[in-house]
Amino acid sequence: MGNSIVARGLAALALVVGAVFVAPGAVPAAGAASAPPGLRVVGNQLVTQSGARADVAGVNRSGTEYACAQGWGIFDGPSDATSIAAMAAWGFNAVRVPLNEDCWLGINDVQPAYSGANYQSAIRSYVSRLQAQGLDVILDLHWGAPGGQLALGQEQAPDADHSTAFWSSVAAQYKGVSGIAYDLFNEPHDISWTCWLNGCTTSGGWQAVGMQQLINAVRGAGATQPVIAEGLNWGGDLSGWLANRPTDPAGQLAAGWHIYNYSGCNTTSCWASTVAPVAQQVPVLATEIGETDCAGGFLSTLIPWAQSHGIGYLAWAWDTASCTGGPALITSYTGTPTAFGAAYKSLLSWPAVTQSPPVTPTPSPSPSPSPTAAPLDPTARFDFENGTTQAWAEQWGSTASVANETGIAASGSHGLALNVSGAGYPAVGVRTGLTGVGPGTVVTVHVWAPNGTAPAVQPALFDANYRSDVLAPQSLVSGWNTVTFTVPGSLNGVAMVGLQIDDGSGWAGQLVLDDVTWQPVVFDFESGTTQGWSVAWGSTLAVASESGTAYTGSHGLALNVSGAGYPAVSEGTDVAGLAAGSPITYQLWVPAGASVGVSPIVYDGNYNVTVLANQPLVAGWNTVHFTVPQLSSVKQIGLQVNDGTGWSGQLVLDSVAF
Repeated sequence: MGNSIVARGLAALALVVGAVFVAPGAVPAAGAASAPPGLRVVGNQLVTQSGARADVAGVNRSGTEYACAQGWGIFDGPSDATSIAAMAAWGFNAVRVPLNEDCWLGINDVQPAYSGANYQSAIRSYVSRLQAQGLDVILDLHWGAPGGQLALGQEQAPDADHSTAFWSSVAAQYKGVSGIAYDLFNEPHDISWTCWLNGCTTSGGWQAVGMQQLINAVRGAGATQPVIAEGLNWGGDLSGWLANRPTDPAGQLAAGWHIYNYSGCNTTSCWASTVAPVAQQVPVLATEIGETDCAGGFLSTLIPWAQSHGIGYLAWAWDTASCTGGPALITSYTGTPTAFGAAYKSLLSWPAVTQSPPVTPTPSPSPSPSPTAAPLDPTARFDFENGTTQAWAEQWGSTASVANETGIAASGSHGLALNVSGAGYPAVGVRTGLTGVGPGTVVTVHVWAPNGTAPAVQPALFDANYRSDVLAPQSLVSGWNTVTFTVPGSLNGVAMVGLQIDDGSGWAGQLVLDDVTWQPVVFDFESGTTQGWSVAWGSTLAVASESGTAYTGSHGLALNVSGAGYPAVSEGTDVAGLAAGSPITYQLWVPAGASVGVSPIVYDGNYNVTVLANQPLVAGWNTVHFTVPQLSSVKQIGLQVNDGTGWSGQLVLDSVAF
């Protein structure tokens, strides 16, 4: 937590309750009834080891960040199996354990009984007991200090003297352990985003490292579990997170968010503009939430909003301090709640469905390959008809290989065989021939799967700096599947396009990839104008260029809705090349609480308009995809806003691609 961490006095009893000290070495295996669900990053979601969505609902167990440095123990309160059972009884599935870098490393005169090997062993034993009761564990660098200073509080940034050494050591001990994630640094503040990413000389005159250096330390130690990078302003500001996103070679990066009733950004409108866009790209995990009024009014707004955006949460904190100062969830370690704790407990559980399931493409009417060659797709950028892989190759993993094949093709007679040899998450892709692919581009890949196929696939990308981005999973059915995705607006260029194969079950066999196409962005509104878009009909809609809410770049087209009606916008000066069957994609931003849908519209050459089916919208960025119907020609395209409830507000249109 921020400035109001409750530190126990130096005169407190120097007793580590329930700590079982074991010899240094690997983390001992959990010896009780259930294993933790496990955490890994897939696209913009955290999932369990089984591939199910990980609905994180947990708690912070404070004490291990301060008791050791203050010289009176390691834990504050009990840490035995009985005390953990009291936490599990609330329904938690994850526990965040704050750590102290000086105590872990045994430096700066921390008492030997509470530092170095003794501290590490106590933490390992505690992690084992937590996991034995089915709890995932998030290890958090909470307190630190530069140089020879004793770590008695939170730093503004991770110090270069000790923080990377801390993570190298922690990661080396926990690598390969399921159900572990690493929260790299607690609540960075009073630094720039540049410093947050790559380090700097702080206002105190000491050298800080950035999130990139901490990730490098974790990965350099061989650990591949998820890493969490919290935002600025004590973890509450994610506004610059995507623009300064670190590189994680393991593709297991999540954004950390801390939000309290007194935080600077504590309204749904602020969350919609700064947090929701991040959650569209990477998992966001609120590793601290709370309120200091001994009530639950703030949580009753926050938690449903977080659930609707797929954001997990862990409350601060499981201790008996005070519900106004901690804030504390309990009055005793048997689990008796404070009023704040009772509110959190009542809101803890996720609803059965909180976000859209992975896309399930419609199967081909005839899943078996036909020996008759289908006509070539003239729009395909990669069709594999020359008998080669056309520079497609393995990008990571060892359980997939590629080869040109004949007999199974979406068009023509050749495809790209993806030969899967067993469990893993390998990726294939191409790094050449990508002219016209950039943020906002809509890419389509056709994938054939045999009967009984187990894997799903995830679109995978490298940006210009070769930072990976793995998008949401799309399941496969037997026959031909159409996998369509939009290049995220946050990417700095595109250096690779491909697919990750999600095979957690050990399936082995052959998939076939064919006819890779893409649609460039035609309208990006970066000129600061409406680029010819105007109101087509209706009096409850106005359009204007706007800046600040953009899918790519800095500008979009504001659609200002003033009440009930079915108005529409359209454009007809730059639609050359569109015809029946042409795919078109809009990116549309919607604020929280909007109760509208949209219907694509198309005018033919005689100005007869076709209004297509309504598409519902959710808060944040929506991809509106449609195909031009059977028309003799296309004169204009557009969008009807379906507002039957009288809602007023602003939508933003951007990155129109075809």
